[in-house]
Amino acid sequence: MSNYIPSFYAAARGLWTLTWRSKLTRKRIIPILASMLALPIFAASVIDIDARNKDDFIEILINLYFFVVIPISCLFHYGAMIRDELQDDTMTFLITRPVSRAKIFLLKYVTLTLWVQMIALGNGLAFWAAGLWLEISDIFPLIKQLIITQAIAVIAFGALASFIGMLTQKYLIAGIVYGFIVEFGIAQIPTNINILSISHNLETLLARSVDLASAYDWSSEGSSFALAMILGGSILFLTMGALLFHFREFHHSDEMQKSS
Repeated sequence: MSNYIPSFYAAARGLWTLTWRSKLTRKRIIPILASMLALPIFAASVIDIDARNKDDFIEILINLYFFVVIPISCLFHYGAMIRDELQDDTMTFLITRPVSRAKIFLLKYVTLTLWVQMIALGNGLAFWAAGLWLEISDIFPLIKQLIITQAIAVIAFGALASFIGMLTQKYLIAGIVYGFIVEFGIAQIPTNINILSISHNLETLLARSVDLASAYDWSSEGSSFALAMILGGSILFLTMGALLFHFREFHHSDEMQKSS
């Protein structure tokens, strides 16, 4: 009788296979492409190509895409990371494997992050194409900084959303409330308390783009500290989420009753 125990790498590979096969189905290909192309096409359509208006392009790129679409998308994907398994009654398949719950939680986060990063990269490249179409000047440095910073944003907002998903089934509502209080409220307070906001620290990283620093009067001073705060907060949220999943008992019947 075999006592084979899968390595961390083997478990990660298995969860990644489950992730991309569940996400990349025929029915989902069109919605995936739509999610990547919708806003860039919108920007290319509403901005006057003759005016080459970089300010309007930046407005859509940052205020709409970066600070609205990315956080809500992360909340949708990561909040459901464990909840969907519980409600579909497929979590038993995972937790009966000889891998701890905490490791399953972290592996699901890592594999889902890889998938969401691919979607985010597609968004960034689509915005680059839209900028080239509109003949926006110096578009590459702007999109380069966007792609770098959005990769960090996905890690942070994903960690936060995965923790919120462990706290409550109503993770969408809880996440939106958190966003209004912390990301749109505390982030605007002109004191050091705003460093608790992910958005505020991301602004510091985005300010490494000359165009964004000028458009929003942001400063890149303290960008190393901002990065440390973002990554430190991500580790904290992931740790708390993993501990919740490890010690808390979940029941399929209760999940279905509460969600109905």
